[in-house]
Amino acid sequence: MTTDRFGVCYMGLSLDVAFAESVLHDLTADALGFNIPQSEVNSRFLVRFDGEPLVLANFTGASLLRHGADGQISTTLDYSITQAWSAAVHAHPQNVDGILYVSRHLNTGKAIAFYNRAGGKLRQGTTISLSQGLGLGAVLGRFGVQLA
Repeated sequence: MTTDRFGVCYMGLSLDVAFAESVLHDLTADALGFNIPQSEVNSRFLVRFDGEPLVLANFTGASLLRHGADGQISTTLDYSITQAWSAAVHAHPQNVDGILYVSRHLNTGKAIAFYNRAGGKLRQGTTISLSQGLGLGAVLGRFGVQLA
């Protein structure tokens, strides 16, 4: 059996989501929050993209149920389930650019799983160091992050 492979890039639609889904992804908070080395923040970048509008399969709100899914699609730790959904969406004849979904680590925010086949629609806009990002202090405060 042949398995088709395709590339996916995950993007948070806000700084909070991007931070939660990348820097905090595999961490567990203690009673005071998170202790993160400053080097972890210094080694990351914020990238904004410009370009054409994306056509996304919406896996949020009422659309989630219409696709035959539920909130577990964004919270399961079994990536074989989410990968199977992604493969099915990728193979659909509509050829959408990716999936819009609720962030597992910040369920008040949304993220995109963007398929590589639609890479021509986006152009890299500004890129800055995460440590220089406007609003980073507020994000650190909301998540209880202490930099060491």
